Amino acid sequence: MTTTRPPSLETLLILDLETTGLSPEQHRCIELGAVLFSVSLRTTLSQVSTLFPVDRNPAQWINRISPEASQRPQPWQQTLELFQVMVQYADVAVAHNVSFDRRWFGRPPLPALTLPWVCTCRAPWPSQLGLRTGRVSLKDLARAHGVRIGNGHRALADCAVLAQILARCHDLEALLLASLGRPKPHGQGRTSLAPLGKTTTNQARRKRIQPLGSSGAEQKTPSSAGPLAGQTFVLTGTLASLSRAEAQQRIEAAGGTVTSSVSKKTTHLVVGANPGSKLAIARAFGLVILDEAALLQRLDHGSTSPRSIHKRSQGPLAGQTFVLTGTLASLSHAEAQQRIEAAGGTVTSSVSKKTTHLVVGANPGSKLTVARAFGLMILDEAALLQRLDHGSTSPRSIHKRSQGPLAGQTFVLTGTLASLSHAEAQQRIEAAGGTVTSSVSKKTTHLVVGANPGSKLTVARAFGLVILDEAALLQHLESAPT
Repeated sequence: MTTTRPPSLETLLILDLETTGLSPEQHRCIELGAVLFSVSLRTTLSQVSTLFPVDRNPAQWINRISPEASQRPQPWQQTLELFQVMVQYADVAVAHNVSFDRRWFGRPPLPALTLPWVCTCRAPWPSQLGLRTGRVSLKDLARAHGVRIGNGHRALADCAVLAQILARCHDLEALLLASLGRPKPHGQGRTSLAPLGKTTTNQARRKRIQPLGSSGAEQKTPSSAGPLAGQTFVLTGTLASLSRAEAQQRIEAAGGTVTSSVSKKTTHLVVGANPGSKLAIARAFGLVILDEAALLQRLDHGSTSPRSIHKRSQGPLAGQTFVLTGTLASLSHAEAQQRIEAAGGTVTSSVSKKTTHLVVGANPGSKLTVARAFGLMILDEAALLQRLDHGSTSPRSIHKRSQGPLAGQTFVLTGTLASLSHAEAQQRIEAAGGTVTSSVSKKTTHLVVGANPGSKLTVARAFGLVILDEAALLQHLESAPT
């Protein structure tokens, strides 16, 4: 008989929201604050805060956030992506008023969460703190722990106060266990969470974010007729050659479905001129985004028919999933997506557990940081075009690489190289049979170091890896026997 260990309680995600009212059905979340907190170290690991654009805020007199401020240009979509990465590292969600905050997750623009929750306003705080029984205010809780609290009513400020309170809690581990209804381990002194199991793996963490409205319920089988069968489209903005009604008729004639709002069933967003908030929501949910040209191509050529899908599965990029970020010099995102899909690859709009490559142009967003944290393969435009033009990732080229002088060796690049860009170095290493990844791992064999190297050098030294400067790398590439 096997037993299942309960999850670790090492890392907390402290949350607070500001909203335009009390009803998730009638109002909107206007601000998110989040702090990633280490229980064993009693310290903050990372924190984010962002405003979400709204047209009106009836609760402005409480939270002091004007609609005008929420509509100012700022990277709220990228901040939301970073928040989703933080969720993957958390074991428990903590909020002072869980019954209120939890209801807003799973409604745009917030993702659904599957973490267990701890409510600090109803937690079993020690009686010696002198707190009243039942619901405890954040101010009373802060005062009891000697934490100063300001007059501001903003999300991240309240998260920071709660983090300070938890840092000063004498037996935080016991408090968490009691709040979750788990028995306290026997023993003297402060409770240890070590018996609860190892830190949650990245694979398990990545399962914690569910798309909006995801419930796991079995969905109805869509119609199997037509090249767009089983796909659900939403239209936003003004299309140049089609009215909304004409676009809907053509999509439905090809077997697809058209709805008026983004939901858990949406697979594609078609974007015209002056798109609305649907575009931001679709990006947050990782939907496929098409411009009018891409839609017409799918309608005219049936690029998503079962036959073309089978053909793509045999292409040089088959089984690979790409995300695009930044401005590409010679391709629009839609053109890049079309070429990748024609070569058998898949393109999504946000980094997830299925992503294999990030294509980076000028002024990349936070996706680059997320991709590096996940250790994904990062390509510039030249490297992407090389793969598309020469099929460098086809089974034949992979077999050829496995016979090269650097076969079986995995390289990581850090710092600025004098004669090669990172993309050029990566191409030459891969042409010689080697592999290049963006972060040091147990599979790494060599670290190539340029000017101003980062923390990868320290990690590589700790792992005892072979460390090469640029001259040594070039010597390996130029003089190794073939």
